[in-house]
Amino acid sequence: MQDRPTSAQERVTLESGDDASTTLVPAAGRRMIPVGNAKTIVVQPRIPMPYKAMIWFSFGLNALLLLLLLGGGIYALRLYNRAQAQLEAVQAGLAMDTAAGRRLEEIQQNPASAMDTARYSVAELMAAIEGLQSAHIRTNIPIDQQLPITLDVPVNQETAVRTTAPVPLVVPARFTLPGGGGQINGSVALSLPAGMELPVNLNMNIPIAATVPVKFDVPVDIAMQDTELADDFERLHRLVEPASELIKAR
Repeated sequence: MQDRPTSAQERVTLESGDDASTTLVPAAGRRMIPVGNAKTIVVQPRIPMPYKAMIWFSFGLNALLLLLLLGGGIYALRLYNRAQAQLEAVQAGLAMDTAAGRRLEEIQQNPASAMDTARYSVAELMAAIEGLQSAHIRTNIPIDQQLPITLDVPVNQETAVRTTAPVPLVVPARFTLPGGGGQINGSVALSLPAGMELPVNLNMNIPIAATVPVKFDVPVDIAMQDTELADDFERLHRLVEPASELIKAR
C-alpha cells in the first residue's frame, strides 16, 4: 500500500521481502511507517534559513504597507473633515450681514445669478487691466539738496570805489623849476580822505567755492507702456481675455 504524495511530504516506497519484520534504519529527518509488508518513508522537508528570512521579511513589509495605507486613509479622512468644518465656518461667516454674505446667499438661492456675477467681475477686471495699460504715473518729485559750486569768475569792467578811511600815499615825483632852473626828483606824501570815490578798472578772475541750496519740485509724467510693468500687464491681459470672451458668449 502506498500513500499519495502531498506538497509537504516526499514519499519513498520500498519493496518488502518474505519477512514482514524487515528492519530499515531511518536516516536523519525521516521516520518509518509500516504499511502491510512494505514500509513508507515520510520525509519532512526543511526550508533553508535565507528563504525563511525572505518569507518573514515579505510578510513584515506587507503588514507595514497595510498599516501605512490604513494610517494614511485615517489621516486623509481627518483632513477632509477638518477642511469641511473650516469651509462651513467660512460660509457661516460670509452668511453674516455683509455684502459678500448677502451675495453668496443670493447665489445659493438663484444659481443662475452666479453667471451674471462672474460676467460682471471679469468685465471689471478686463477694464482695470486696460486702464492700467494706458495709465500714466504723474507726480512731483521734491528736490532739496545742497549743491557744491567751485568755479572761477572772470571780471573785466570799470567801476568806482569809495574809500572808507584816510589812505596815506607816498609817491615819487619830479619837480621842474621855473625859469630853466632844471628838475628836482623827490617824493610827495599825501592822504586820501575817507569817502572819496576813485575810478578803478577791475580785470581779474575771482575763484568761488561755495554750497548753493537747491529746493524745487520736478513734475514727472511716465506712461505705463514705457515701464517694465508693461509686459506683465500685457501677459495678464492675454490670460484674462479668453475667460472674458467665453463668459460673454454665454
